[in-house]
Amino acid sequence: MGDMNRFLVIKRLLEAEIEKWFKFCPLCFAEGCIEPQISYVPGGKDYILCTNCGARWHIGIGKYSWNAGRLNWAELVTDSVDKKGTSLLGKREKPEFWQHMALKGRREMPQVKEEQIPVIVKEKEVIREIVKVRCHHCGTLYLETLDKCPNCGASL
Repeated sequence: MGDMNRFLVIKRLLEAEIEKWFKFCPLCFAEGCIEPQISYVPGGKDYILCTNCGARWHIGIGKYSWNAGRLNWAELVTDSVDKKGTSLLGKREKPEFWQHMALKGRREMPQVKEEQIPVIVKEKEVIREIVKVRCHHCGTLYLETLDKCPNCGASL
């Protein structure tokens, strides 16, 4: 059971690393489309896949206590469907390289006009705890927002 718990912890750490470094695909520049393909088998290969363009990277993950779950490098092993990554196949780079590539590609994308962006209305609900305190004189429970005990009238 210890190995499975360790695997789950490393997987959660890795998912956070992927979100950090691969928020956008370096080839198609789409957001939130990178998914981990983690092998539990010792010695198995781990990958990340862009569900938008089909690009796939073999990834190196830290397995020791000091770097567990850290994304050390990514190597493009499968090109995107539009062959944008052909020159990068087999290139093993640090996550910073792939992130820079994705951000640069996003900046160079044509901008969408404001009237084309749908307006999304979000509602916010605030939930507050109701705390009761006990009167020091009579022992009655009452809301902490009150200045006086409703039973005996004692001040706080």
